[in-house]
Amino acid sequence: MSRPQRFGKSLLLSTMEELFKGNKKLFKGLYIYDKWDWNEKYPVITINLGGGKYNTLDNLENTLTDILDDLGEQFNIELKRKTLPQRFRELIRKIHEKTNKKVVILIDEYDQPIISNLQSKDLNGFQEDLGNFYQILKVNDKFIKFIFITGISKFAHVSLFSKLNNLDDLSLIDEFNGICGYAHEDLTSHFQDYIQKLANKLEYSHKNVLNEIKAFYDGYSWNGKEKLYNPYSTLLCLKHGKFSKKWFNSGTPSVLSEYPLNTHSIKALCEPSIVSDDELENSSVQNIKDEIFLFQTGYLTVDGINRKKRSTLYNLKIPNLEVKNALLESLLRQYSKIPTNDIIEYAEKLLEYTIDGNCEKIVKTLGDYLSPIASDIRGKDERFYHALIFLLLFSAKIHVHN
Repeated sequence: MSRPQRFGKSLLLSTMEELFKGNKKLFKGLYIYDKWDWNEKYPVITINLGGGKYNTLDNLENTLTDILDDLGEQFNIELKRKTLPQRFRELIRKIHEKTNKKVVILIDEYDQPIISNLQSKDLNGFQEDLGNFYQILKVNDKFIKFIFITGISKFAHVSLFSKLNNLDDLSLIDEFNGICGYAHEDLTSHFQDYIQKLANKLEYSHKNVLNEIKAFYDGYSWNGKEKLYNPYSTLLCLKHGKFSKKWFNSGTPSVLSEYPLNTHSIKALCEPSIVSDDELENSSVQNIKDEIFLFQTGYLTVDGINRKKRSTLYNLKIPNLEVKNALLESLLRQYSKIPTNDIIEYAEKLLEYTIDGNCEKIVKTLGDYLSPIASDIRGKDERFYHALIFLLLFSAKIHVHN
């Protein structure tokens, strides 16, 4: 299952881990308390690739080796095999033999080594090594009770999991839409005191502050129907009493800034786009549309689904104000290298002069905005400047059409 970073995937896996370990006391008072067989306990292998550095293939191998060694120590098992796939296979088999139970395997941020090397010449090597590592899950199926794998993206899907083709991808399955994130009912049922505290601080009515939270952090969907709030951003807003772009700034900005988006299709990124189910499900790093890349990393979401006889079409759009504002600022910085404060100032002036109908000042503002762009990043044709001007107009909340 893929979901954006900071969307609750790790918490979901931690919950699964405690369920399979049979830690009943942790779930007292919760829905699942009387619906789970607490007498059945299983050994759990949890692998989290989110915290490692993967700038070389050796670093990837060392990280995976350390993870397997730590797991071996946890189960008091000595691993003797030499290669990573065989050590992983040995770990699974020996845990099964020692406990006489099938093993539960939870893998978090499976794609982080790929995300970290989108522009690396060794990208194919990372995909091949991870593919060989994950293939062990298939050949050891008889020792495994349950597998759950999460990540940010799906553009590694084809190359990595062609060897692991017995998994069910839940990312776009209707009934799993709300497995991570907050529904509106969750917010109003469990956070009323915090919402009222924020309303008092900002001197808003309870209704107005709830509308602001919704505008900033709601809007995510993977089935085009039920909308979800970003849990990380919502919690920080309620904790610190202000609206900010914390998720964007701590989520995956390096992915966006390092990946060479097609500057000439920027308008399609900022306005609703349509992609097919085949494009969503079969994208690879070497062949991916900008819109799908941004959807997989959380900057676009499913706004609606149109099911045809032979295909399914997904309408994608920016989910909320947090992502919209931060995305546009990031794209502007990426293609113009202009500081954020200057961009905001240009956008505010442009909106003011457009409302006033002051064409002379509009032209001057656009000139002032474009003139500082360094010669080494200037585009070779007009389309580069079309994209930059479009982004500025869009940031200024000025509707643009051909």
